[in-house]
Amino acid sequence: MQNQAAPALRAGNLVRLRSGGPLMTVVGIEDDQVNCAWTDRDGHIGYERLPIDALEPGIRILNGLPRPIPDDYGLPGPVPDDS
Repeated sequence: MQNQAAPALRAGNLVRLRSGGPLMTVVGIEDDQVNCAWTDRDGHIGYERLPIDALEPGIRILNGLPRPIPDDYGLPGPVPDDS
């Protein structure tokens, strides 16, 4: 079961380690562990089971279009003008 502080995840979601790293695809969730898969720069597939508390959403939806979350997401700064 996912705790309230952890991101709500399901298979197919894109996530990233809170400490950074590649975008990963959620393959499955078992208790508080998330099975993730990703490809490295050489195209090799990686697979790891990670604690849900170590992950954050890898993309966010703005104006209906998926956009990667920048590395400085969450830091104070100017608010973009979407008009």
